[in-house]
This record gives sequence, C-alpha cells and structure tokens, in this order.
Amino acid sequence: MVVFSMLRTMQADVYGLVTAFTNRLSSLIARHALLRTRTITEHPHCPWYIYKLHKGKHLRWKLERRWKKSHLTVNHQIYRGQCIVVNKLLKQTRITYYSENITACAHDQKGIYKVAKHLIGDRGSTSLPQTVN
Repeated sequence: MVVFSMLRTMQADVYGLVTAFTNRLSSLIARHALLRTRTITEHPHCPWYIYKLHKGKHLRWKLERRWKKSHLTVNHQIYRGQCIVVNKLLKQTRITYYSENITACAHDQKGIYKVAKHLIGDRGSTSLPQTVN
C-alpha cells in the first residue's frame, strides 16, 4: 500500500524508483531480519598438527557428544580415555617436531635462535582479516 502511494508521487525516472525501492527494502530488512554477529577465532598454524592427531580429536568430540547425550559413566570413562590418548599424542608430536628442528639446526645459530624464539612465543603483531563474510 505504501509502495503504491510512493510510486504515484515520485517521478517516472528509473533511478528514482530504484533508489526508493532500495531504501524501502533496506528499512524492512533492518526491521524484520536482524543482523547476526559471529566471532572469528584466529588460530596460528601448527606445523606439528598431523592427520592422526586430527582423527583422534574428531573421535574425542564424537565420544564427548555421546557421553553428554547418554550421561552414562561408561561413556564418560571412554571419553576421558580418548582425552588422555589425544593429549599424549599432541605432546609427543610437538616434542618430535621441535627435536627434529633443533637437530637440523645443530650448527646454525640463526636457525636455533628462530626455533627458540618460536618456542618462547614471540609472534609479533596479529592482523585481522581484510573482509568479513
């Protein structure tokens, strides 16, 4: 109803009609379809993250969902056992990765310094993504 009265009173040029339609549509969307906010967590690249570790974490998430759905003690024990397995595997892969890096840089002081700097956690500044989708 409002759109028809607006069309009658406006000029007949296409640009004016498109602008009026866009403004009206934007106001309707702003009123009825609220914006959704999302939180983006930036995770650093982990070179020691292997496929076996990914599969172990996936199984852990699956077992956690099963335990929370059933609330059975046996499912909780299975889930906790998988947590221990994944944590041990994560620790072992990190130890192996950094041991190999340090061994590879045995006579290279600059390489050893880079590995130590990475272990200490000096990352510099983080940048945000350019566009948000």
